[in-house]
Order: sequence, then C-alpha cells, then structure tokens
Amino acid sequence: MKKIKLGRDYILLSLFFVLNFLIQSYNLGKLVFVFTDAGVYLYSAKLLAAGLIPYKDFFLAQPPYLLYFFSGVLSLVNFDIKSFNFLYIIWGFLSIIPIYFITKKFTGSILLSSFSVILFSTFSELVQWEAHSFALRQASLPLLSFSLFFIYIFKKPKISAFLLGIFSLTLISNFLISIALLISLRKFIRENLSFLRIFLGISLLGYTAIFLIPNGYTNLIGYHLNRPFLGYWTRMDWIFDYAFATSWPILVFGLLGSLIVKKEYRSFGLFNILSLIFVMFGGKSFYNHYLTILAVGFSISSSFLFSFFLKIKFGKFLIVIICILSVYFSSYNYLKATLITMRTPDFFETVDILKTTPKPLFTFEPIYGLYSKKELTYHYFVADMRYFQVLGTNLDQTQYLDVIKNSNTVLVEPFMLRFLQKEVLDKIKEDFNLIYSKNENYIYVRK
Repeated sequence: MKKIKLGRDYILLSLFFVLNFLIQSYNLGKLVFVFTDAGVYLYSAKLLAAGLIPYKDFFLAQPPYLLYFFSGVLSLVNFDIKSFNFLYIIWGFLSIIPIYFITKKFTGSILLSSFSVILFSTFSELVQWEAHSFALRQASLPLLSFSLFFIYIFKKPKISAFLLGIFSLTLISNFLISIALLISLRKFIRENLSFLRIFLGISLLGYTAIFLIPNGYTNLIGYHLNRPFLGYWTRMDWIFDYAFATSWPILVFGLLGSLIVKKEYRSFGLFNILSLIFVMFGGKSFYNHYLTILAVGFSISSSFLFSFFLKIKFGKFLIVIICILSVYFSSYNYLKATLITMRTPDFFETVDILKTTPKPLFTFEPIYGLYSKKELTYHYFVADMRYFQVLGTNLDQTQYLDVIKNSNTVLVEPFMLRFLQKEVLDKIKEDFNLIYSKNENYIYVRK
C-alpha cells in the first residue's frame, strides 16, 4: 500500500513538473524582458568562465558562488541562452519536490501537497519572467527547499547544513533568511550541533574569501550601504499595489498558515514570519521580486491554514474550489499574458542585426551581447551598468570615449540614452555608421 501511495506521489509530481516546464518554456525564443537581471548575472557568469576575478576585474554586487555553477552550465551549452534557459527551468522547478513531500509530512494530505505546489507554480512574482530567464534569488530556491527537505524528511542535518550554507552565499539577503531558519530551529540545532558548525563554517569562509579579494567589500557591502533608502511605507504600498494584486493567494494563505500552525510545526511558521520581516525591512532597498524568496516557506505553510478544512464535511471540495478560484482571479489572466501570449519581436530583430556586426559591442544591456553571442567591450562595469542608475553616478566623458574607441559596434537604447553625454553621442555619430533604428534602439557600426 505504501508503494502505491508513493507511486501516486511520483505521478503527481511528474505531471506538475512537466506542466510547469511546458508553460515556462513556451515563450523561449519569443519573449525577453531586457529590464530583468538575467543579462547582468549571466554575463557575469560568462566573465567568470573566461577566468576573470569578480570584484577585482569587474563589478559584481552579489557573491559569485552560484554564478560559478551556472557559468559551467553556460559553457556546456556553448553559451546558447535558449538552451541554457531550458536547463534553468528544470533547475528552478526542482523545488516542487521538497515542497510536496514536506507538506505531505506536515499534513498527511496529497490534496494539500498538490495545493502547495500549485501556489508555488502560480506565484506571479516568481514565475512571470525570471523563473525562465535567470535571477539569482529564484535560482537559489532549490538550495533552500532541499535544505528543508533534509531537515524534515530525510533527517540528514549535515547535508541540510551544507545546502543552507551555499544558499546563504548566493545573496546577502539569503544569509538573513538562513539566520531566520536558525532562530526557528533552536531545538533541532541543540540536538544536531554539526548542523550549526557546518553552516557557519561554509558561510564565514565564503564571505571571508570575498572580502580578501580587492574591491570585494566595496562591491558587496559598500554598494548596498550606499543605495538610496526606500521608506517602509513605500515598500508596503508597492506590495499592495503590485505584488498583492497578482500574488495574494500565496502571500495571504502563507502568512495566515504561519500564524495558526499546529504546535509541533510552530517553528516553521516562525521561520516564515522572520523571513518576511527580514525581506521587507532588512535592507536599504526593496523591490517586489524580493518576496520570491518566501515562495518555498509560504507555499508549505498555506497548507496549514487549509488542513483544518479536512476535518469538516465537504472540506476537500472547499479546498479545491478556493484553490481554483483564488488562482484564477488573482493570476490567470496576468500569467497567461506574460507566459503565453506576450512577444518582444523588436528585441530579436535587434539581436539578428547584432549577429552580423563586428565585435566588440558596447551596450548598457548585456542581454543583447549574450543572445547575439557578441563579446562586450571590456571595462570594469561591463556586466552591470545599472550600478549608475542605482547610485546616481556615471562614467565621465573621457571614460566613455575610451570605451567607444575600443568598440566596433555600439547599441544605443533607452537606458544608455539617459546616461551618455551629448559629446559622447556626437562622437559615436561621427565615427560610426547608423545601420539600424527602431523604437529608440540604434545600432552603429564603425566606419
């Protein structure tokens, strides 16, 4: 009987996984959002694969460890971004395996386990674009989910600590999430001190190594400390105006489930609440996509709320209705647009032109260089020109002219237009021929 039930679990998980893969991969090669962080971090991974040292040779605002892994994946597919994105989707949705089995352990219900996976898979802030085009926060979720898996399911504290340590080295904010988990697992840690030793060893060694690299502290800590402070009321407004509009089921159900969780799993609810506090108030900056780190914990704790329905007549029917209606009214139309119907033909038209132009390419948006397989003109901020937008700084005219001098193709797009001095733009027009112009995208090739 146990084997039959386990087989049912595997069949359900396979169906969820295949469905997620098909939906997330549907628009690959048809849709690219230039404004996401995919270009910044994937070009950083490309520089790592070329042997450059982060912080010393190029600016990087986050720890490089997970990027080293993905630089290896990029090398395996010969830096073909579409092929990479297929593999990245598989990686990202591995999280549904721990979510399913942890929920089943907590509730004993296949229905609620499926409910948790559905909430995770329809969390708009998570899956709308960066689940299939790369983002560090989303890419770190399997590490967190499997760390929890080896705490609650397989009882392997050393493996769990190792995964949590790597998770904490992915983003500075992930270190705070890890601390939230440690606080909530005080009893578990007292019984498994090796868990704490391994986690602290990995985390401290990882961050110490970064601070020993020239510019490591400046890039990783100084940059974030110098970012403009975003008021807490503004953060709340953003959540309700944007994230809450399309992602309220997992946020509401997850928070309520964390507050009323059964006594034996109260530590998990505490982990979620502390994580939410750290995400919202733990740094000077905030964007709605920061909430995606809550996806694993909140999808599981959502089931705690609905486990009470299992005890009443027609409770399972109510759970199904609430799940379907909440997801439909909050996310269906929005996700259908962003994952199925939306296209960005201008991006691919620009990329096709860039494939025919001489390298190196100067652009503020590395995603164009990745898709066109063009080397970007090297300078310290080559992978992340958004640094200037965040801190309100800029290269001086001489520095821009030096970059222009070493470039054979220049892509001027809206982001670049906001920062280039008139004299630099005039120099581009003087030394380069304009070969393409459409919707504020201009491609110049050296005369």
